[in-house]
Amino acid sequence: MSASDFTLEDKDFPSPVPVRFLTEEISEDELKNFRPFKVWLAALKSSLEDQKKEDHAFHLAPYTLRSIDIQSADRFGPRGIGFVKLRAEIKNSKNESLPGVAFLRGGSVAILMILRPSDSKNERWVVMTEQPRIPAGSLTFMEIPAGMIEGQSFIGAAADEIEEETGLVIPKTELLDLTELALGKQVRPDDLRMFHPQILPTTTIDIHLIYRL
Repeated sequence: MSASDFTLEDKDFPSPVPVRFLTEEISEDELKNFRPFKVWLAALKSSLEDQKKEDHAFHLAPYTLRSIDIQSADRFGPRGIGFVKLRAEIKNSKNESLPGVAFLRGGSVAILMILRPSDSKNERWVVMTEQPRIPAGSLTFMEIPAGMIEGQSFIGAAADEIEEETGLVIPKTELLDLTELALGKQVRPDDLRMFHPQILPTTTIDIHLIYRL
């Protein structure tokens, strides 16, 4: 048992939920203040609550959150917690369980930059960066500019990453959020409860920003 272990007392859960720390890399306060954890927990609460609807697939034997094990956490230097891996135990009255491993991280942005020469109607170029990406087993991985959103706006993060990785300085006012342009207010807030407020799942739209040249 870790000194950081605590119990979630919430009216949305039938009984208190023990949260156990299997790592010393993160404290109770840091976990509670880690935005991805708060977003995930709120989404899970809402999803479990939906089981009360008679037409829900799990209505007759609803699942409940029994416990959460915090397995690991990674820090990004002075920026604080970057990643958290956890396992949630979710079971129903038949002792059936659902897969509960979750990898939590903050929002991120990727930018597809398409360059069109002024003297060509059909020619197009895409700006790529060469990065060391150890998870991919490569020191020369080719990718589009990308990075984490750390406190700034979605568009602000995109402009910062473009400058940092390509050396190009682009005014934030010249960047367009294609997700917002494409969908506007068509998507209800609760459809995005698992995602950063300004980012849609990549299955909906892959390209978020484009610079008008």
